[in-house]
Amino acid sequence: MGLQFCKHLKLGFDTVYIHWANAKIRNSTSDDDYLYSVLLNKLSEISGISYINIAETARVCGRQKLAAKLLQLETSASNKVPLLLSMSFHSLALKESISSGNVDLIYLVLFSLYNQLPLGDFFKLVSTNKFASLLFVKYCLNLNKLSVLKNFHFQEDDYFGSFLLHVLEVYNSPLENTEFISHFNSIISLLSKDPDMSLEHRELILQAKLLSLQCKLEADLTNAQLTVRYNNYTPTYLKSLPSLSSLNSSLNAYASKHGQHLSFVGLSLFQTITKLVLLKQYSLANSVKHDFNVADSSYYHLKLRALVKIRDFVELDKLSKAKNSPIGFKPFVDELTNAQQFQEAAKYIPFCKLSQRPPLYLKINFLNEAVEAAIAAKDIGTLRSIHEQSTQYKPTKLEADLSHLSQGDQQALQKLVAASKIIDSIYFKQLWKGCLELKERLQRDSSKSEKDALLYKYFMVIKGPWDASDDDNSFIEGVPKKPLGSNVYPEDMTKEEFLSWVDTLCEDDKKRARGFYDVIERDCDGKLQLKGYNEAYKEYLEPAAQLLQEASELVSDASLSAFLLGRSKSFIDNDYVTSEISWLKIAESSPIEGKPKE
Repeated sequence: MGLQFCKHLKLGFDTVYIHWANAKIRNSTSDDDYLYSVLLNKLSEISGISYINIAETARVCGRQKLAAKLLQLETSASNKVPLLLSMSFHSLALKESISSGNVDLIYLVLFSLYNQLPLGDFFKLVSTNKFASLLFVKYCLNLNKLSVLKNFHFQEDDYFGSFLLHVLEVYNSPLENTEFISHFNSIISLLSKDPDMSLEHRELILQAKLLSLQCKLEADLTNAQLTVRYNNYTPTYLKSLPSLSSLNSSLNAYASKHGQHLSFVGLSLFQTITKLVLLKQYSLANSVKHDFNVADSSYYHLKLRALVKIRDFVELDKLSKAKNSPIGFKPFVDELTNAQQFQEAAKYIPFCKLSQRPPLYLKINFLNEAVEAAIAAKDIGTLRSIHEQSTQYKPTKLEADLSHLSQGDQQALQKLVAASKIIDSIYFKQLWKGCLELKERLQRDSSKSEKDALLYKYFMVIKGPWDASDDDNSFIEGVPKKPLGSNVYPEDMTKEEFLSWVDTLCEDDKKRARGFYDVIERDCDGKLQLKGYNEAYKEYLEPAAQLLQEASELVSDASLSAFLLGRSKSFIDNDYVTSEISWLKIAESSPIEGKPKE
């Protein structure tokens, strides 16, 4: 009858079936299994029916088993999980919440179980599911419930989890280094109980040993037992410092100026050895090498790089002669070459393999030695490279017929040539801060020998010490790598520093900073500042401007005259807009080839 009413009123049949099921449960005397089969047989006729209300009726009637079985038929986890919890079906509630994939629902179950169950029972239940365990651990870590988490790991015999938790506690504790090491050693023993963590256990023992060593090194620094040297400088205030913290603060303040840091704690094993070599504590570095069984080849590489960095070539020579080098001698040459120490590098090339010597000599521009080595090694390829390098620039006399130019144009041309030579000095100054001084030295030395004369000529041909045909490597000893920002920017300025500084400027200065007619320098306080070309290169631009002005009065072409006069003014006032426009307007018929080629 009820179904007919629903059909007539176009209503769903769910309510009628649920009402029937509830009445059946209340009035039936059958056992739960039989009653479940009767209900399932009838209710399966309706798809999508909710079993929550029916299960609740079964629970109220004391039919817990029937209620649980009915809830298994419910598709909505968010509806059935709370009812399972209220019926104390804890394991089933946890399982259903995890199956749903709803993290909030899982946490609801975890919090409910945490409040309802004894702690031991709760841990036992949570540990049965890995996902639930991970969520519980994350919750405890986020809320800093470390004591609860510690008990959880202990009950589950999770030695690695206990280890990580103890490490976290010790790391966040305000302990001195010695106390930290003591605690660290005690918690490392936790891993010895887990046979799957034997490798980690051994590695951590070594790390604890290294940490103890590093603390001792810093303690020795406090007592001034180590001689701290940078470029043969020994601070005189070491013995007067009262504590490790103040010592490290003072030493690191000094060391930061030299690109060094004197603290040891936190460094890797290789970094510790390198630091000792940088401090010229060679016997200590050797002791660490033996204590930690560092391979000879690794130790040689570490010590080699550090010795080259501090330019201790005497100790480097001792290292090469101590015994047969486990890394050969080519790494010695490579490190010294990269550091632009060509004379030192040349000392080790004879000890390299015969086939390695020709290209190594060639790389440091020892051409005579490279030729001899190439002949001895029958290295035809290197001989060809040497020949190409020595003949790629041949002196060529350039001549021009100036007879068709007027007397004034010829005089103007001479003044332009003189001005261009002055401008060359600006180019050298912009290329590298030491370039002009190097040019003057090479010019002075050019009369000493044919080699010096060729060196100066080559410098002038390629306009600097870096050969673009050789990946911008310098062909002159002692010259550093080509600076990325040339000398238009401070060599130590980073892109981030530049952008941050530009943001503080007014709009006009922002355009200047990103423009073409200003250099960026540091003031006496180390802050960035703008300086126009007319100010930065005044000693060159003023005489060049005078020559351009005089040339403008001599040339016969009006457009060229206007450009020269405008450019001479630009050199003085640093406003290049007018002269740039004049440059573009130079007539095609100009008697002097000064037209733009763009």
